[in-house]
Amino acid sequence: MRAKIFKKADILLIAVLIIGAFAYGFISRASASAPSAAQIVIKQNGAVIATLSRTATESIELCDSDGVRLNIVRCVDGTAAMAESSCPDKNCIQQGKITRTGEVIVCLPNRVTVEIRGGAAPEIDGVVG
Repeated sequence: MRAKIFKKADILLIAVLIIGAFAYGFISRASASAPSAAQIVIKQNGAVIATLSRTATESIELCDSDGVRLNIVRCVDGTAAMAESSCPDKNCIQQGKITRTGEVIVCLPNRVTVEIRGGAAPEIDGVVG
């Protein structure tokens, strides 16, 4: 006599897991396909200092707790760039303008980040493999 490999409860459990996986995939794809307006998010010490529309033309001055100017972020024509910085190596300025969703400018000495969020999905620059 041969034993059954699957019992009714096993088959029911597998069916529920498969249906759940399809439902999760469908819901996550639907929420990801709803584009939101792209924004430029400026953070200092992990706290959001400013959230600007991509269409904004503005310069944001970031200062430390003593009022000493650390960085100036300039947003023009859908781009963001670090215009000035008090850090010694100026790598944040050398990063240039960011234009696409997911791009980030980082100034480690001053603990400042500038990021483009939302909008269309980030474009793929290349394939590694």
